[in-house]
Amino acid sequence: MVLTVTGEHGGRAEEAKALGNVGNAHILKGDYLQGCQLLERALAIFESVGAPTRAAVAMQRLVQFRERDHTS
Repeated sequence: MVLTVTGEHGGRAEEAKALGNVGNAHILKGDYLQGCQLLERALAIFESVGAPTRAAVAMQRLVQFRERDHTS
């Protein structure tokens, strides 16, 4: 629900921020696969809207958690 509303009304960058936050929450719960998938979606959106700093942060989080869980 939150992501739907954000996607419709908050713009793509806000949608990506929400995806990243939900991804981080999944990772903190131990669901690394779902968390990394959401971070990948956030990264793609950040890249598509020209937000390189946010894209770099998403990429850093992905690398960090993939190394921890060995998820590819």
